[in-house]
Amino acid sequence: MFDRRNRGEFQINLGAGWGADYADPENFFSLFHSGHLPPKGANMARYRSAEFDRLCDQMAGMENTPERLAVIRKLDALLAEDCPVVFTHHKYRQFILQPGVRWTNHAEPFNAGWKFFAPRPER
Repeated sequence: MFDRRNRGEFQINLGAGWGADYADPENFFSLFHSGHLPPKGANMARYRSAEFDRLCDQMAGMENTPERLAVIRKLDALLAEDCPVVFTHHKYRQFILQPGVRWTNHAEPFNAGWKFFAPRPER
């Protein structure tokens, strides 16, 4: 099944989703760069756009400035217009912590798992 998906032999692909590795829009936009086609990349939609690739490459080398945000908005608009994928779900997590456990990373869009849980010192 994955071999056929990687070769692009499908009409519709229900992917497994993507969890951010780091907190930057590039983490998601890179999934649509034509240089990241399977099997070496995760562009499962096999999306190809020279303008998107150019903007994605430009954004990757920019500092976090208003100019970079403008490029990000252009990338977002291109994906919205071309619609290479249809997002069907969004992962949501809830945690209930015992009083003796604390969460040490409050930016949890990542698949960081349990490494950000730490015991609270005894009082």
